[in-house]
Amino acid sequence: MFSNLFSRYALLNRRFLWLLLVVNALGTVYGYYWYKGQLEATVDAGNPLWQLVFVPDSPTASLFFTLSLLYLLFPPGNQGRLGRTVRVAIEGLGTVTSVKYGIWQRRSSSPAQPAARCWSPPISC
Repeated sequence: MFSNLFSRYALLNRRFLWLLLVVNALGTVYGYYWYKGQLEATVDAGNPLWQLVFVPDSPTASLFFTLSLLYLLFPPGNQGRLGRTVRVAIEGLGTVTSVKYGIWQRRSSSPAQPAARCWSPPISC
């Protein structure tokens, strides 16, 4: 009951949504910076450019969530069919990538396979 009331309050509170937007936008920018070395290595290895979207998992999930927050803060009026399709695609990708990243993190930090302890960008680990 309490969690249902809190989540409804949080999702309807514009100040909370703005806080989420700013924090996630900053985290997304830093996340892509974090993956800079891996992105460069992917290009240098001669892989097609379309494969770059699959390199940074966490920042991509965060990007789609941030875009979904923009839809909550600035709901479009008459979107039309294309506008609704784009919105549903962004929200769907945000959900799928967040779940995928959560499962990946859960699997990589399981007791059988402890997560690697690396405090530098992943490319240098």
